[in-house]
Amino acid sequence: MAESFLQHLLNEGHLRDLGEDTDRFDALALAVQDLSAELATDEGRAHVIPFTIVALDESTPPNDPTFEQLATAIVEHWSTYSNVYRGDPPRQLLRSVALAAVRAAAGTDDRVAGAAWYIAANRFTVAPTEEMVARKFSSDLGKTAEAAATEVWKRPEAEPSFRMPARADAEAAAVETLSMNKDFVAKEVLDALLTDASELSATDSRTAQTTNDPKAWATAVAPELAAAISKAVGGGVNVLVERLNEAGLVSTDGMKGFASSVGDRVREALSEAQQAWAGRDLRSDLLWWRQSLYSPSLRDSYRHLDPHPAALAMAADLHTLVPDFAPLSVEFVLREAVRACGLDGTLSLADIVEHARVRRDLWSDVYQASAPRNRRRAPALSAALADDGTPGDWLGPVASATLPIADAAVLVFRELQAARLSASDA
Repeated sequence: MAESFLQHLLNEGHLRDLGEDTDRFDALALAVQDLSAELATDEGRAHVIPFTIVALDESTPPNDPTFEQLATAIVEHWSTYSNVYRGDPPRQLLRSVALAAVRAAAGTDDRVAGAAWYIAANRFTVAPTEEMVARKFSSDLGKTAEAAATEVWKRPEAEPSFRMPARADAEAAAVETLSMNKDFVAKEVLDALLTDASELSATDSRTAQTTNDPKAWATAVAPELAAAISKAVGGGVNVLVERLNEAGLVSTDGMKGFASSVGDRVREALSEAQQAWAGRDLRSDLLWWRQSLYSPSLRDSYRHLDPHPAALAMAADLHTLVPDFAPLSVEFVLREAVRACGLDGTLSLADIVEHARVRRDLWSDVYQASAPRNRRRAPALSAALADDGTPGDWLGPVASATLPIADAAVLVFRELQAARLSASDA
C-alpha cells in the first residue's frame, strides 16, 4: 500500500526532488513502511497530528521538527540522503513521505484514520484545496472514521440475531456399541412368564408334545424369547447411539462442545444487544444535550455565556459526551445547538487561540495533548497551551482565516477528538 501510494504521488509530480534513481524511491518506500508501523503504536500515534499538518501545509517552515524526524527515517535506508539534499530540506518530498506514512498507518489503525481525518477536515475548512491527492487522502480517512463511528452508534436490530447451533462443534468421542446379556434377559422374561403361568396353555411346536405344564413351556421358551428381545433392543440402541454420536451429544467432550457453542452464541448475542443499546443511549444523551442547551461542566445554560466562551464550552462538553468515534452528523448537531443559542458572529483562528488561552478552564482538562515543544505547526488548542509566540507562529498563514462561530465550535470539537484518538494512553 505504501509503495503504491508513493507511486501515485510520483506520477502526480509530488516527488520531483527524487530524481530518476529507482533506488531512492525504494528507500522512501521502506521509510514510509517504518514510519507507518510506528504511527500505529500507542506511543507513535502522538505523531499523527503533526505529520498530517505538515503533509497538508505547504507553508510549513524548513525548521519544523517534523521534517527532521522524517529525514531521520529516510537516512536509515538512504545513506547518501544528507549529501544529496544540503541546506534546506526537500519539503515537498518530506511532506509526501508524511502523507504516505499516515495513509498507510490509517489502513491498519482506525484511531490513526480518525485523528488524521479530524485534522485534515479542519485544514480544508480554513484552507480549501483543489489538489486531488490531498482531497482523496481526506476522503479515504473520512470513510474509515465514519465506518468505525457507525459501528459504535448503530441502532438496535429489529430481531435478535441469536440462533442455536445445529450441533456441537467438537468431534464426538467414539461410543462403544451396547450389547445386552442374554442370560439376564432370559431370567427376567422367565420370571414374568411364571408370574401368570396358571393361565398359560400351549403346545410346544418344536417337540410336538402337548403339555398342560405352563412352567415347563415357559422354561423352554424363555431363552428364545430373550434372544429375540436382546436382538431387537440391542439393534435399536445401536441405532440410537449412532445418531447421538453423529450429533456430537453422547460423549462428555461432545456435550462440552455443544454447551460451549451455545455459550458463545449467547455471548455474541448479548454483546450485539449491548452495543446496539449503547448506540441508542448515545443518541438519547445527544438529543437531551441539544434540546436542553445546558452545560454539564459549568452547570449553567449556554445562553447565559458570552458567545466565545459558550462556543468553547459547547465543543468541550460535546467531546466529553461522545466516545472516541462520532459520526459526521454529530457535528451538525453542534452547529444547530450553537445557532439555537443565538451565538452569532465570526472568529478567526487567531481569535480562537486567544480566547482559548484566556478560558483554559473550559477545555484544557479534557484536551489530551501537551503544549508543543520547539516552534512547529500545531492545532489551535495546542497553540493555546503555549504561552509564548503569536498564533501565527504556530498556525502559519491560516491564523487569519475567519469562520462563523458554529464552524469555530466544530473546529475545536475536532481538535479535542483528534487529541484523544492519538493519545498515547488511549
